[in-house]
Amino acid sequence: LAGLARSGNCPECGRPIASSLPAARIGSPWQNRPGVRTAIITNLMALGHPGALMEKIRIEPRRGRGLMLLNLAVAGALLVDPWVGVLVGDPLRKVGNQPTFAWLAAYGATWALEVAFGIAVLLLLTYVEVLGVRFFAARRGWRLTRDAAWQVCAHASVGWIVAGFLPFVALAALAAAQRWLHWAPHGELNLAPVLATPIAWQQVAYVGLLLGGFLLGLLVFESLVYVGARRCRFANPPGAGV
Repeated sequence: LAGLARSGNCPECGRPIASSLPAARIGSPWQNRPGVRTAIITNLMALGHPGALMEKIRIEPRRGRGLMLLNLAVAGALLVDPWVGVLVGDPLRKVGNQPTFAWLAAYGATWALEVAFGIAVLLLLTYVEVLGVRFFAARRGWRLTRDAAWQVCAHASVGWIVAGFLPFVALAALAAAQRWLHWAPHGELNLAPVLATPIAWQQVAYVGLLLGGFLLGLLVFESLVYVGARRCRFANPPGAGV
């Protein structure tokens, strides 16, 4: 009878029962052996074959969080690094005339604190995404458990790295155009009477590239979460019955 039951289709998801059993979820490379190498492999799978990866992830409470924190650390560093000592109010601006060793110590401390802040912001956004994807899953009649939502968002967190990397690429392309092609946005954007002071088109280009790159990365993250939610709806943790 057990064999006959397992040969049918799951009454929830409609897939063959054998393929929807918890044992069929063999785990992502990171879940099976956490490490830098498996983190890279898992992230590449998420970007290249998200559906196949999300079909494999095990619904566990904690194993994917290390991958998420690692990805958030890389993304936080990419997002914060260009701004260290640049913005008004940054404490690093006050030690510009200090000896080299003192300046390096101040830079390292400021960089670490600002990256930690960036990680905290991304972690908060990821938590909001977990709540959001569970809410919309419930609206669609999908059973997406809390652990499943966290595993999906953890394996989709490579999207945050993309959100940090794309602005770097865009700014590097603009800098290359200025250096080797001697081209740069020029002129001013006049938004009077909204703004009393015109804005240089070069500033508009910088901000637009930064925001555009981040939003594209956010779109990658959201797309991966959607794929994962579809692949993990009705998924059960290891040891659950059918």
